[in-house]
Amino acid sequence: MEILGIKKFRKIKEEVDMGKKLLMVLAAFFLLCSGAYAVEVKFHGVMWNLVGAGNNNDIFTVHQPSGKSNYYLPVYGDVYGVKKGLPTYTDELSGWYGLTKARFRAEVMTDDGLAKLVWGQEVGTVGWGDGGNGFSYSGDGRNVETRFVYTQFKLEPFGLPGYVRVGLQPTKINTWVWTETAPGLTYHYKDDCLKLMAGFYRVEADNNALLDGSEAWVLKADYKVDDKTTLGGFFIYHDMQDNGFTVAGNPASPSDYYIGFTGSTTIDPVMLAWDLIYLGGETKIENMDDVDRSAWFARLTAGFQVNEQFKVTGTVAYASGDDDINDEDADNFLSIDVDVPIGIAFFKDSMLADCDMFFSEAPYFAHYGYTGFILDGTYQIDDKSKIRGAFIWHRTAEDVEWTDNSGNSHKDKDMGYEFAFWYDYQYNKNVSLRVEGTYLIAGDALNGLANDGDADDFYYVGTGVKFKF
Repeated sequence: MEILGIKKFRKIKEEVDMGKKLLMVLAAFFLLCSGAYAVEVKFHGVMWNLVGAGNNNDIFTVHQPSGKSNYYLPVYGDVYGVKKGLPTYTDELSGWYGLTKARFRAEVMTDDGLAKLVWGQEVGTVGWGDGGNGFSYSGDGRNVETRFVYTQFKLEPFGLPGYVRVGLQPTKINTWVWTETAPGLTYHYKDDCLKLMAGFYRVEADNNALLDGSEAWVLKADYKVDDKTTLGGFFIYHDMQDNGFTVAGNPASPSDYYIGFTGSTTIDPVMLAWDLIYLGGETKIENMDDVDRSAWFARLTAGFQVNEQFKVTGTVAYASGDDDINDEDADNFLSIDVDVPIGIAFFKDSMLADCDMFFSEAPYFAHYGYTGFILDGTYQIDDKSKIRGAFIWHRTAEDVEWTDNSGNSHKDKDMGYEFAFWYDYQYNKNVSLRVEGTYLIAGDALNGLANDGDADDFYYVGTGVKFKF
């Protein structure tokens, strides 16, 4: 995405004409076969169009995506080209912009309801005027990508409960660890009390995916104790062997594991929800000392329904950071691939973020971690409209250290105070309108991110339309 010098975030497919023709052929095939072969075809989709403006636009240009590109291993510095320090942004880059993004999903189910094929395509966010990606004169850019494609079938014919899903599919394991898509094979089971998922993902491989590569084994369970309480847990073993990591030219192979406990309950009149996650593991490096990983993430939310129209919630979130980058213990928490919903200024709770404009996908600032205090209120005005506001104090878990332009050293944890708002209007059952915005009073630690070493307060305001069917 090239807007006001903004970096490109999404990979753009190279063969767009072929992709368009393939979509047309498959759509025609689905329609013809729905009668001849007695399958049920459903189409779903969503499109966002947003116009936004602000005085610090570069901070929203994806400085910290999650996944392998941000595997922070502080003691050895750069891994996958990402520095062990904070990513920087260009301060005071102001202006307005327009963004468009669309997703399309086709589901083809057999007439007996036992199996279905799901294929999702996406026009990754493109900025208005970006001719290289088709948003200039006459269009016709390269901007279509595969979001997921999988087959799902029930085990009922074999006398077994549940179903199997195979292919590129959503993970949705935990909001703070892994929610995005990955290719693999998973088993799913659900009854009135128990929800279970177990699976295997091959997230990266060598030699056209024929050799071992980065793999993950997952087990997740949620149990409904009663109408008010649900308890859950998950385990992930993430073996990133043969993944191309190098440290000082030496091959590195991280192997991490996550153990998570989740839950929610209501103790009238308060609703509680929580996550407690431990990240452990080891990174083996040829010709160098290995690095041990030991990190934590915790989140507690308490909500109170004041009346039928007004609800208020308070949240504390913590991701551990590394307090000594010179030892061989990595204490900073890492997510695998997520989109965390913490405000607008830094994370992904906005239509702006839906359109791939944000500072970070993951709940931390580099290896310094994160501590967030969030007060959130939602007021339902009527059947069609609601307004929401939030105050968020953003901090790092460990001190950010930086040197200003005069050569003076500083350290601090305060990233700033955010005041955010969202107004939603339900135009009809398919179309909703949004006005949103945020103002951040910059904290001292934000100076470590600003390219001029002197972070300014900043604002963003946007309005958009979402069409969903």
